[in-house]
Amino acid sequence: MDNLYTSYNQNGSEANSNTSYNQNESEDNLYTSGGQYLTPDGVEYVGFYHIMDGESIMTGKTHDSYSLPLENLDLSINFDLSVYSKAQYSKVIDTSFTQLGVQTVQEQLDDQPTVNEFFELYNELFYDIPETGESNSHEALIKQSTEYIAFDEINEEIDLLRKEITQLRIDLLDSQKQTLEIQTGINLE
Repeated sequence: MDNLYTSYNQNGSEANSNTSYNQNESEDNLYTSGGQYLTPDGVEYVGFYHIMDGESIMTGKTHDSYSLPLENLDLSINFDLSVYSKAQYSKVIDTSFTQLGVQTVQEQLDDQPTVNEFFELYNELFYDIPETGESNSHEALIKQSTEYIAFDEINEEIDLLRKEITQLRIDLLDSQKQTLEIQTGINLE
């Protein structure tokens, strides 16, 4: 039994409104979860579809005036085989590792942060860095920097200078006391 329906051409516009198809040869209530068909505007189709006359794939569970044609989504991969002789191979195929991310020494040096960039990053990450720990912590950074600049030796030198200043102050006070005793004739002890 032939039924009269509106059909659509490849670009989705209405074709001949008197087109008919044999409903007995249609497959209805089919569903795709994607990866099979494209709508006329090139979008991957997910949903119900039907096949008219065994060949036209259209949207919707059954054919109606809103059905749009679907195109097969071509997911095939085409491999082109090229065969080269031993002499041609070295001329055609690039055997260097530049495509694999291998960097020259100069590129590696250029990628290193400057001192200013390092401290900008350090300041951004300051509160994210753990306070203590054997590595990647403020404590580890202080220990490593202290060893590098021989900070302990500097501290020892500062302590010695402080002791010397203290002794000089004591000597100065004793000297001023003696001067005062000589001037006044009074023993201040």
